[in-house]
Amino acid sequence: MRWTGGSLLPGLRCTWRDRSGSTAVEWAFCALALFAVLLCTMELGRYYVMAQSLRTLVGEVARGAVVDTALGNGAEDCATPKTRFAARTPMINTAELTICVQRVRASSQVTISVRGSHPFTFANPFMRGWVRPLSESTQYSFPGA
Repeated sequence: MRWTGGSLLPGLRCTWRDRSGSTAVEWAFCALALFAVLLCTMELGRYYVMAQSLRTLVGEVARGAVVDTALGNGAEDCATPKTRFAARTPMINTAELTICVQRVRASSQVTISVRGSHPFTFANPFMRGWVRPLSESTQYSFPGA
């Protein structure tokens, strides 16, 4: 049998030109990148909500310490603010929350220092295992009697 230069598989040429499934394959490649960006955006949004919740909680504790003189009087108080104020921020897990208040009176000046921290773990499969601690602190100084 002599080869005449023709195609060994005449149906193969037809198959290579058929583009009926190319849109589905292209969408599969694009969808993977789209969903990765979507999940990462949701995780960053959750991170910023948690950071703002911690910031709000630290501010509320500091304002409460200005009014309540027993809160953080003398030594650093880490138990009272957690039980009293943590229920106001539903996004924060109180078991992992650390929030401490300290009131210092020097001559006629009162200084209230509040610091809070909470670990943040990314739940996204692309960022799994990344732990970034959130921390916030504030300080109020005012004349005391």
